[in-house]
Amino acid sequence: MTHKFTVNSEKKIYKCIPPEARGSYMGTIIEPEGYSEGDKPEWSCQLRWPKDDAASNTWVKEMGKLFMKVLIDKLGAKKAEALMKNPNLKIPLRDGDNEEREEYHGYWFMNVRNKFRQPVIVGPSGKAVPESMVTDDFIYSGAWYRAKLSFAYYDVKSKGIGAYIEILMKIRDDQRLDNVVDVGAAESEFAEFADPNAGFDGGDDDMFSDGSSKADTVAKPDDDDGFDFLK
Repeated sequence: MTHKFTVNSEKKIYKCIPPEARGSYMGTIIEPEGYSEGDKPEWSCQLRWPKDDAASNTWVKEMGKLFMKVLIDKLGAKKAEALMKNPNLKIPLRDGDNEEREEYHGYWFMNVRNKFRQPVIVGPSGKAVPESMVTDDFIYSGAWYRAKLSFAYYDVKSKGIGAYIEILMKIRDDQRLDNVVDVGAAESEFAEFADPNAGFDGGDDDMFSDGSSKADTVAKPDDDDGFDFLK
């Protein structure tokens, strides 16, 4: 199974688990952020589906039917059909080839958010990830994810369908998109320059017999040396 839909017209429930997507702007899944001054911080990210993937393209076509269902259940068939043709209607799933930024080209993408709570985060095994592991080393832009999303019609300053994220599942790692160098990559980058016998790398050899760190002796100012502001 590549994707799954849950629809209940009576209760206005429209949910789906899309195919695997590459994540972007994942920092705000870890720490919520307000987009404008005075906004309540919210958790959010962007999901991108490759356009050359058959499963993603099949899902995109079915999403068009889901969006129409949301509008019909809210407005009736006649108004829904007219609104779907309105270019000002905001639909969350977008074609990256229509965007100016080249990073979107070749992808379908969707910005998703949660105003009320951090999405539940699970690992590849399907088990919930401990809070201590929810860091930018584990959840980052460039890795692959699945998500449970819900959709709802809104009519406030504009008309559209909102996309909301309830669960995020980390699938696998990939090259980071945020230019952050992880620990493994950093160590590999300097491997040819490293001295395996050198200290100050956090091991037991870097500790004095009293348990204090040898690194603590580096750059510590002496008393009355005129650099008290460094203490």
